[in-house]
Amino acid sequence: MSAQRLAPSAKLLAACAILAIICHAFQSFAATPTADEMSRRSAWLEGYVGSRAATPAFSFAYGGHDAGRSLVKWKRTASTHAFADRTLHATSFTDPQTGLVARCEVAEFRDHAAVEWVVYLKNTGSADTPILADIRALDDLIPSPSGDAVLHYARGAVCSMDDFAPLTETLRPGTRLHLEPAGGRSSSDFLPFFNLEMPSRGGVVIGLGWSGEWAADFIKQCARRTRVRAGMALTHLKLHPGEEIRTPQVALLFYQGDWIRGQNLWRRFVLDQHRPKANGQPLDPPVFNGNWGGTPGAGHLENIKAIVAHDLPVEFYWIDAEWFGRGAWWMNPGDWNVKRDLYPEGFKAIATRCTSPVASCCFGSNRSVYARARPGSTNIRSGCWECLRNAASITGATSGPSPTGSLRRAAATRSRTATGSSTSATRKRDSSSPSSSLRASPSSA
Repeated sequence: MSAQRLAPSAKLLAACAILAIICHAFQSFAATPTADEMSRRSAWLEGYVGSRAATPAFSFAYGGHDAGRSLVKWKRTASTHAFADRTLHATSFTDPQTGLVARCEVAEFRDHAAVEWVVYLKNTGSADTPILADIRALDDLIPSPSGDAVLHYARGAVCSMDDFAPLTETLRPGTRLHLEPAGGRSSSDFLPFFNLEMPSRGGVVIGLGWSGEWAADFIKQCARRTRVRAGMALTHLKLHPGEEIRTPQVALLFYQGDWIRGQNLWRRFVLDQHRPKANGQPLDPPVFNGNWGGTPGAGHLENIKAIVAHDLPVEFYWIDAEWFGRGAWWMNPGDWNVKRDLYPEGFKAIATRCTSPVASCCFGSNRSVYARARPGSTNIRSGCWECLRNAASITGATSGPSPTGSLRRAAATRSRTATGSSTSATRKRDSSSPSSSLRASPSSA
């Protein structure tokens, strides 16, 4: 058969493939929970939060013993508060002997088959508590009545060729899978998100909200249920009178059907409930230009010069780890002194150069600590910086080392002048993929 006769068939196949992708993207964007999925969420709440709940969905060791069995004997109080998009259920357990209070605040969402919670542990007594250990914000038995459960998860990032690669593990009776990132980071070896699929039943998506090291265990104790335990990786402590700690946040989303439906429902949940906003509107993420801190200062100046010369829509010039301390960068968290062999003038020249079309300059470490440089400074004071949750930080009004007036004016100017070209290009790119659209008008920020 000639190439000319094959061409129409090839075009038809390509068109069908594109149509299938578009339909899948549309379904991803439009996924909404069914009545059965909402019912599963309600059943979970009744089992762990309702007045007849036998045990909570968390666990910890207290004084060398499993506190789960003791909590039912502690004083229990509960309250419920309704809000526009969610209902908050707060349950407290108080130890009459030591004064330890374990409080769990669970959010039930109106439009999603999902729950979220955080556990707080506070010493209301007059003496130190016994040792608290093995604190797990999630300790749940998930039924899987029709066969082996399948866990879908992903690698994290360790500068490897398979960073963020999807992984799958079949959990057969007797299987115990332990997942934990390394180095105190939340996503170095594995991402803290999991999809536990039960054949012919659907499953549950699990998310852990924690900026430090976590641990998760998936234990197939028998053919019909899987135990999931997750929380901080290492806990062995006592609380002084008046002290209080909290656990990582846990989210569960229930779904039916195949596991991809669970992924799509989870995406809609995150976009609806966790997309950063400013003044009630979705926040337009800033545009970063990422660079390695081990690059000499002169190299950064050349980069910034090229960005300005080509009028690139860069709002933040990012210098990552290696700029601080002495020796290998991973050995120096906490030593934020600038390496003079790389930056003889500190960051003075770089930060001053960023007062033009590049709005600002920010710096990173291997512990997710960020700071902003002040023109004229030779050192940096470290501080947490959440650019996507604080709209003011994007325009320069941030706590910590404040930018000069010219830097603030440059940031505001950049926000106004970049609205046309850079944002329209992004919207054009996002318009072909509704499920990944995260951007909004810069005016909302």
